[in-house]
Amino acid sequence: MRFSLIFGALLAALLGYAAYWFVLAGQIEQAVHNWTATQNETGLAIAYDGLEVSGFPYRMQIEIRNARLGATDGAARPGGQGRWQWDTPLLVGNVLPYRLDHIVLRAPEPQRLVIFGHGEKGRSYSLVPDSAQASLVLNAGQIERLAIDISGARLSGSDIDDMALGRVQLHARQTDAPDDSSTTLELALQAENIRYQPFSETALGPLIETARIKGALSGARFSNDLSKLIKQGQAADRFQLTAMQLRWGALDLDAAGTVGLDTENRPEGALTTRITGYSDVLAALQHADQLSRKEAQAAQTALNLIALTAGRGDDTLSLPLVMRGGDLLLGPVRIARLPQLHLR
Repeated sequence: MRFSLIFGALLAALLGYAAYWFVLAGQIEQAVHNWTATQNETGLAIAYDGLEVSGFPYRMQIEIRNARLGATDGAARPGGQGRWQWDTPLLVGNVLPYRLDHIVLRAPEPQRLVIFGHGEKGRSYSLVPDSAQASLVLNAGQIERLAIDISGARLSGSDIDDMALGRVQLHARQTDAPDDSSTTLELALQAENIRYQPFSETALGPLIETARIKGALSGARFSNDLSKLIKQGQAADRFQLTAMQLRWGALDLDAAGTVGLDTENRPEGALTTRITGYSDVLAALQHADQLSRKEAQAAQTALNLIALTAGRGDDTLSLPLVMRGGDLLLGPVRIARLPQLHLR
């Protein structure tokens, strides 16, 4: 009798959970359809060819076939041209039945991104990853935290021959003031073992061992239109760079400061930099015929004097890196011209 009661209770619990799971699966599928329709009315064009919910009993797995995502200038038309469009043959999302505010996404198939400019047909890029996944944490239905992790990928496209990405990670978190008077998007980007053969023509070589950027973009939030993160032709919202590290060939660079865009969409701002091994960088520039022997010797002497003036003699140099008027200045020396950024 006691066994029968226990078995009956267990069976009722299992049946109840099964009913809950299938009802929830239907609600999730309907919620995706409703959310898609809402976003299509507000400028985020979303389309797909099929949606299926599986994963019983442990998780809710949503498989979306031929997913297309894009931002439009006006009324959204799924699959139509906008400011950008991303698509992939398969997008897989997983959530736990008891924690629907945490979504893990995978895009195991090749991905394509097209960026449209004014009067342009579009610049197309292809990403073929070994692994590509994202984690989203929601708060009241809105994205609060985002993490993207891509490894073993190849990137190519309109103006990129073939770039190998060892691993790229992006972390973003939105923080709002208690009175909702301001918002900040905290960002952290880390890239490792980035190999791009055209870089062989530069003094630093084709391999970027490590690049890390950490900072915050004031006045920004997770938005339907990604181009709003940096406003075209405006420098109102600036990126506060709290830390940057770059290990590329002979270059060992750390920096912090503020970066924005000028009225012609060129980088503008000032960074405080620490460069270790600048002698090796000058030697690499000379070896690549980007500096003559006389120029390299003159630069070496000048930088040695600056380092000694700063109280250092260990081949480490601290100088301001200034972006102004289309020029990139290291201390008083112009080292490069800055391009216009085509954001739209």
